[in-house]
Amino acid sequence: MKNTIIYFIAFCIVISSFSLLGGEATPQLKAVEQMYSVLLKKDFASFYTDWCHPCLKEQIDKQHFIKWMQSNKGKAVIALYTEIIKAINNNSDQDVLITRLEEIKDEYEFILVKIKAKSYTERAGAQWHLELQRHEDKWKLKDTD
Repeated sequence: MKNTIIYFIAFCIVISSFSLLGGEATPQLKAVEQMYSVLLKKDFASFYTDWCHPCLKEQIDKQHFIKWMQSNKGKAVIALYTEIIKAINNNSDQDVLITRLEEIKDEYEFILVKIKAKSYTERAGAQWHLELQRHEDKWKLKDTD
């Protein structure tokens, strides 16, 4: 029952996540929503295969990625996705969430401003930055901080 409620809430978040541009979700937001649904299912193996950019795969193999995502550090990454989608749903201003194309072609980032402003110690492991890069015409996770 608990999992059903969690999946229902996640479904509602995904359905209601739209950008301010004409009510249409951007390709980057759609990718984040799809990634988030896989993370909520804790299907870290398929997340690695389908959603990790080759740059990230060069840094960590699938087995280590799965273990990492099962740790507190992985929970912080899932919380990052949750907070980004929540900020978008709330139509938050740039004092909460910054979304932008990066200077490097085909890179996009989401920045949680209030978490970034805290010192490393104050963050207590919380993530503040999600970076995507397009690979083979699909937005994929490149990095988090």
